[in-house]
Amino acid sequence: MVTTTARSQPAFVIAVSGSASATPSTTRGLHVVGNKLVDAKGQHVKLHGVNRSGTEYACIQGWGIFDGPNGAKSVQAIAAWHVNVVRVPLNEDCWLGINGVPTEYGGATYQQAIKDYVALLGQSGLYVAKILKGARPADLPVIQATRFEFVINLVTAKALGIEISPTLLARADSVIE
Repeated sequence: MVTTTARSQPAFVIAVSGSASATPSTTRGLHVVGNKLVDAKGQHVKLHGVNRSGTEYACIQGWGIFDGPNGAKSVQAIAAWHVNVVRVPLNEDCWLGINGVPTEYGGATYQQAIKDYVALLGQSGLYVAKILKGARPADLPVIQATRFEFVINLVTAKALGIEISPTLLARADSVIE
């Protein structure tokens, strides 16, 4: 459960990568079995993510809601990193529009900006799970992946001394040189 015990502790939103289709599965969502996170089919889920910082401090400092780009191009860039989770920290004072938060950045304006950003993540094939006030992971739907990309990073392979065969390179969807 996520709770805030002080105004400086942000809640957060998590977006988990799914598929090019943002239509949720009819099965139940992510849950814990033993010490593993699994999907509705019992398949182990390993999270690889990024933090989309800014939303926890920009409004309280009185200069905006996001720190940096937050449009479709920035979401596409995040998706291109092949992550499956994006953390979007929130600020309680901004969400509620209290304790001196400028009205142009707090309350309903802040909430709508976060909702729009989360929707944008969803439109980009990202599964969105809101964990604002203790949402149970088992209540969150799972989006099944419909497309997978095979990417080879030749820069990293070279740094590690790994030689990639031409056959394997030919099968890759993209190659980072």
